[in-house]
Amino acid sequence: MLIGGVAYSYWVEPRATKDIDFSVIIPEKNIPVLINRFKKAGFVTRRSDFNVLKKQHILRFWKETICFDFLIDKDEYYEIALNRRIKKIYLNQAIWIATPEDLILQKILAGRSQDIVDVINLINHRRAELNLKYLTLWARVLGVANTLKPFLE
Repeated sequence: MLIGGVAYSYWVEPRATKDIDFSVIIPEKNIPVLINRFKKAGFVTRRSDFNVLKKQHILRFWKETICFDFLIDKDEYYEIALNRRIKKIYLNQAIWIATPEDLILQKILAGRSQDIVDVINLINHRRAELNLKYLTLWARVLGVANTLKPFLE
């Protein structure tokens, strides 16, 4: 499922991003298979990325100057978010993309300054269609309700 800046560009407006982010659920035993498939397709990994990304459950692949991040999801929330994904046509391709609510939650969890700007814009552009019950419930479960609350007021 597409997440991150490219998903934001779909739901709000195009903006620059340094990578393409995906959320996947993959058994840990299958991670080496995924890595090998990407390497055979011409992608590379950088040793400098490995230790930091391993702690964050992220696999990062590079093809030329484009970075692809795969968030390896393991908990209940990410499985639910993945099941809520929506199939859309974007740039003439069928893609699975995170819902606006799940993108908001993931950006709050990441908490970088650009993510917070994205949260504000997502809420401002999509407020009328947001499932606020789902959003506030999972914000509480994930421990980010106090961060989300001011954006909804």
